[in-house]
Amino acid sequence: MIALYCRLSVADGPEGESDSIANQRMILSDFVASRDDLGDEGHLFFVDDGISGTHAENRPALQRMLGMCREGLISAVIVKDLSRLSRDGLYCVGLVEDELPSLGVRVISVTDGYDSKFDGKSPSASTELGFRAIMNAWYSKDLSRKVTQSIESERAGGTNLNTVPFGYRKGRGERTCEVDEEGAAVVRRIFGLACEGLDQARIAAVLNGE
Repeated sequence: MIALYCRLSVADGPEGESDSIANQRMILSDFVASRDDLGDEGHLFFVDDGISGTHAENRPALQRMLGMCREGLISAVIVKDLSRLSRDGLYCVGLVEDELPSLGVRVISVTDGYDSKFDGKSPSASTELGFRAIMNAWYSKDLSRKVTQSIESERAGGTNLNTVPFGYRKGRGERTCEVDEEGAAVVRRIFGLACEGLDQARIAAVLNGE
């Protein structure tokens, strides 16, 4: 059985359309159909949609696929590019060069032009694989930094990024909120009781009594 693995992170955003699950499925299906050495085997898709590629343990489809590899049920793993497998450089290299080959599993990355059957023992391919893994890890950290900066910038500008908190109501603008005086009176009461030294349980008892 050939495993076709797809992954898309929420952080990829609109600019990640080329990495959409539908696009990955199409690329992998076309690739398998075009190869005589792969077409005779059945294939199965494993999809982690909306999940970061930084960590492996939180991706159920990846873990299920690796479990089948360890059981000897998978002969080859094919991905659009190595970053779909992982953006963790060390983990990616370990998976592609050590763990999967040791299980007799062939690893193919379509757009990277990597095939462990032919490139696995090539020093230059190994070096390039390591370099790509480093770049993928850097991209993940850079993307995380940019997302954090964007969130902080929107917060500083008064944009509400989550649900409207108690004491506020939805504002007139998109993703904005304004003070709800009825709820705000309760919030002020809570802060006043806290300033008097009451803990959460005693504050709750006071509010319930009132």
